[in-house]
Amino acid sequence: MTSIQLETISINLIGSSSLSASEDCCIYLVSDRDSSNSSILIDTGAGSDRSINAICRNMEAINPVSEVCYILVTHAHIDHVGGLRTMKSRLPQAKVIAHTYAADVIRKGDPVRSAAKWYNTSLLSAEIDIEIGDTFKKPIGKSGTFQVLHTPGHTPGSVVGFLTSHSAYQSVLFGQDIHGPFMSEFNSDIDRWRQSMETLLGLEADYLCEGHFGIIEGKKNVREFIKGYLRRYSYANS
Repeated sequence: MTSIQLETISINLIGSSSLSASEDCCIYLVSDRDSSNSSILIDTGAGSDRSINAICRNMEAINPVSEVCYILVTHAHIDHVGGLRTMKSRLPQAKVIAHTYAADVIRKGDPVRSAAKWYNTSLLSAEIDIEIGDTFKKPIGKSGTFQVLHTPGHTPGSVVGFLTSHSAYQSVLFGQDIHGPFMSEFNSDIDRWRQSMETLLGLEADYLCEGHFGIIEGKKNVREFIKGYLRRYSYANS
C-alpha cells in the first residue's frame, strides 16, 4: 500500500482498481498514531464483497477499524459510494459526511446521477449523518486539521478533503475526480469546475490523492496535474 507520513499523521491508499476491485476508485485512510478514534475514510469503492473485504483488511493492517470516526463521500458516483451502506454497517461508529446534493442521490439510490446505470448495477441507499453545503472542519489529533470544501463541477455535490499538518508544515489534497468526466446525466458544469480547480490551485498542496491516479507528490507536480486538465478542457464552453 502506498502511503504518506506527515509527523504523526499517515495517509494510506487502501483501495483501488488493483488493491480491492477493478471497478473501485482510489480509497484513502487518514489516521493519527497519537490519537485514537480520529481516522477518516475517504470514499468506499463500488461495493462488491471482494472490495469491502479487501478495504477492511487493509484498514485493519493500519489501525483498528473501530477508530474510524468519519467516512467522507467525495461525490455520489457508484465507484466511490457503492460500498457505503455495507461499510457503514461494519463501521457503525463512523459518521458519514456528504454534500447535500450527494446525500439526495445516495438516499434515493438514483441510478442515473450515481452512474450506477453505466456500471449496469444499482446503488444501495444509505443515510448521511452530516450534510454540508460549503465547508466542514475537524482536528486530526493535536497536529492536523481536516477540511471539506465544496468543489462543484464534475457533479453539483463534489467535495474535496484538505489536510494540513501543523507540525510538518505540509498539506494533502483529496481531489477524487479532478479529471472529470463531464456529462449532462451527472448535471456536470464545466465552468463551475474551472472555478473549483482555481480554488484548488490556490491551496498549493504538497500532495494530491486523486480518485483514479493515486498519490501525486510535490507542489509542482500537483499544480501541473490540475493545470493539465484545465488545458485539456479549455476548448469546452459548457
